Amino acid sequence: MVIVNYAKPECRSGQAMVIIAIMMIILLVVAGMGVDLGYIYVSRNRLQNMVDAAVLAGAQELPSSYDAKQAAAVCYACNLSPDNSPTPQLGIPPAGIDPNGTYYNIGSDEFLAITPYTITGNQRPASQIMKVKAQRKLRLFFMPLIGISTFTVCAEASGSNGSGYGSARGMVILDPDGGASLQLTGNADFNVPNGCLIINSTAGNAMSLNGNVTLSTQGTYVVGNYQAWGNIHMAPTPLIGQNPSPDPLAELAAPSITGLPSFKGENIRGNRMITLNPGVYTGKLAIGGNAAVTFNPGTYIFQNGIEINGNAAVTGSDVLIYNQGGPLSFTGNTRINLTPPTSGDYAGISIFQAHTNNNTMTITGNADWSIQGTFYLPNAGLELQGNTSLIRSMIIAYRLSVIGNSSLRIDASEPAAAQTPTGGILLEE
Repeated sequence: MVIVNYAKPECRSGQAMVIIAIMMIILLVVAGMGVDLGYIYVSRNRLQNMVDAAVLAGAQELPSSYDAKQAAAVCYACNLSPDNSPTPQLGIPPAGIDPNGTYYNIGSDEFLAITPYTITGNQRPASQIMKVKAQRKLRLFFMPLIGISTFTVCAEASGSNGSGYGSARGMVILDPDGGASLQLTGNADFNVPNGCLIINSTAGNAMSLNGNVTLSTQGTYVVGNYQAWGNIHMAPTPLIGQNPSPDPLAELAAPSITGLPSFKGENIRGNRMITLNPGVYTGKLAIGGNAAVTFNPGTYIFQNGIEINGNAAVTGSDVLIYNQGGPLSFTGNTRINLTPPTSGDYAGISIFQAHTNNNTMTITGNADWSIQGTFYLPNAGLELQGNTSLIRSMIIAYRLSVIGNSSLRIDASEPAAAQTPTGGILLEE
């Protein structure tokens, strides 16, 4: 005889409810841990931004150790709570901190400012460098369920103040008061990995960034202020209220036409291959189609500008282009490969536009640029719509626009004729 044991339905239902309840608890704990991890990540990034700003604010007061530490602490407090900033309080330093450090309690955060400070391999004196550290204890929301109720995030940064900007000037924007004198829009990507950017305009929107913009330099110095909308990535945070940089090439005279031959303008199209010689070109130089043009070494003075488009290719070594009149326009799939003079007054300078010529220089399309040397447009703008990489270069322009899906990368190098700047602040590490 077989005996069958039938469980009551309500018993099986109760077991399922227990399992579901356990699974729900596990899922809630996992989701909660994700929330806490996101909170830690965001808090860490915000703390790093605050420390970066603090060390840059402090560096402006160097070599005064006391003033630099106070400025850094006050800046940190202002960013911690802009509407009701806590007063930095001197605290009891923990054992083992740098003897040049001053320890503060700012709100519930711990803050340490150190100067003088030495960075291995950095040539600046210790009195011109400071380091800032901060840490914050976070109270977590869900991890207490697994026994973790707090987590400490930390950040640190170093900054310096000394002769020059601490790195080569990759770009100087000369417009003294115009809005959007540097304009980056769309998906613009502007990168000066070994140099800095200086914007002389006093306007509240001296630099305007709008869209999915990336700006990366060794230091961005704005005399006025800047405005940013959208998904903006800036490293480091631009410094505002800075001193303007004098025109680095203000004393550079226009090249002499003495002894140079004179040529009419050229219109080079189709599949022509031609070599040009130095001299004064009274008409416009136009190159298009699949033309291939070689510039012999020397100085070229153009009185009615240059227009290069189509699939044209231009090459030349030891070349200076002086644009006396008319615009400089490069469009289409042009390929440009030029190097500047290596000696003389114009060593390291590829393009020099006359002070009296305010025509905007434009680079659009899929131009393949390999140009070494400085672009000097003292009274004209530069408009970029495309991808441009400049090697051992510097741009000095009245205004600059980088528009659309454009990228501009400058391997910064100042020409010998550039005047030495008087000071600057740099985020070191």
